[in-house]
Amino acid sequence: MEKSTGRFPPFVVRDGGGVEVAPVSGYMKELALSDMSVLTCRSYAFDLLRWFRVLWVLEVAWEKATGAEVDVLVGWMRTAGNPQRRRSRPHPGR
Repeated sequence: MEKSTGRFPPFVVRDGGGVEVAPVSGYMKELALSDMSVLTCRSYAFDLLRWFRVLWVLEVAWEKATGAEVDVLVGWMRTAGNPQRRRSRPHPGR
């Protein structure tokens, strides 16, 4: 995912070969033209990049994705480490 050089869309998702992912760009353009903040657009772009990376690993075209691919994404997100969730002190009640 990269910040676009133009205004619309504000962020561009590219595949492994550097090709812009057209469905994401269309959606990002719609978001940019709405009331969404640039930071919301950025967050959505990262989410879509994550989704497409899962689909690319599974070798599933986005229009062919089913609940099974969603389950893979959710399972990965639940098990992936997130340094932002680390606590320096134990959480109360644990």
